[in-house]
Amino acid sequence: MPFNLDKNNPDNKTEINKILNNDVFLNMTLDFYSGALIAIDSARAMNLPLEVKIFDSKESNRSMNVAQLKQQFDFSNTDVVIGPFFQANVDAISEEFKDTPTLIVSPLSTDKGKPYPNQVHTMPNTDIVRNEMMEYLRAQNGNIIAVLNPKAASSRNFFESNFKEVKLLDAAANGAVTKSQIEACLIKQG
Repeated sequence: MPFNLDKNNPDNKTEINKILNNDVFLNMTLDFYSGALIAIDSARAMNLPLEVKIFDSKESNRSMNVAQLKQQFDFSNTDVVIGPFFQANVDAISEEFKDTPTLIVSPLSTDKGKPYPNQVHTMPNTDIVRNEMMEYLRAQNGNIIAVLNPKAASSRNFFESNFKEVKLLDAAANGAVTKSQIEACLIKQG
């Protein structure tokens, strides 16, 4: 867990309250930690044989010292490492563990990352979600209309390249779409 205790001293109540009010990443970390504790407790209640070690990875969006972590902790009998949170750090730890059977779980990143065989993502990236949704809609044989943000050329390119049957409707600068614009895209059945 990226608690960064060397910078975030929980014993200094005034300082930690100030940090908690401003540090989105630390709040996300603590939310994830709370959820992990609940999941661990539930797994133990089902008599699952778990040995869990939680430690401060000192991760930031710029770095994580994987070599230092490997010196501080014995990972030789580790089946799964959950974390880090940032994809570059997930890739770094996956590289370090690439010749071991240890799975590296990326719990929050939606970035693609490098294709390590020991890396597992819990959150699909946006491209996968978008493609799967469109394949599902296509399989329904419906009339698909995509309302596009005129400033997002990548969305138009996505549909024009991959789903030519989708009717494209440009929203106004304020996001508005008129009834007549939608009606013009509809197909009359019967």
